[in-house]
Amino acid sequence: MNKKTFSAIFMVGATIFNFVVTAAIIAVLFLLFAFLQFRVFHVQNPTLFMALVMLSFLSGIVLGLVIYTKTLPWVILRFNLSDKLDERLLGRYLPNGKKNPYYKAGKARKTTTTNLPKSVLPKEDDVDEWEREVENSNPYLTSFEVKSFSREDLERRAEEEKQLKEESGTDTEH
Repeated sequence: MNKKTFSAIFMVGATIFNFVVTAAIIAVLFLLFAFLQFRVFHVQNPTLFMALVMLSFLSGIVLGLVIYTKTLPWVILRFNLSDKLDERLLGRYLPNGKKNPYYKAGKARKTTTTNLPKSVLPKEDDVDEWEREVENSNPYLTSFEVKSFSREDLERRAEEEKQLKEESGTDTEH
């Protein structure tokens, strides 16, 4: 079973756990408030009863979420599930760098892929040219042609854009 499958199964189980815990808390609070209203204080006010039902419902949801967010990291660490779950899921439930082996000092672990051939890996020159292309591009001059990324084309486009900027700058002065 791979990490994505195990993470999906884990999340389904965690969601069911969240529903069960929230429903149990709502039921316990409802019974507690009903017992206090009818048996202890002997109040027969339906408005108060509805207010207590709403209070038990909202309190149950909040308490269920608090228990869910505190329980999931404990389960992941207690049963050593950090190497079986997806890193994105771990980042959501284990943000603390001391407890999470995949995150150090609040930053994600850097992964490298070494099985790719060198011909497909980006070169530093390509990245610099792309950044210059993006910085020098004019969003108002768009075309649907396929642009190549050779050095000559990039230099030619930069010169054309510079000339267009100069021409448009002189036109606006008149």
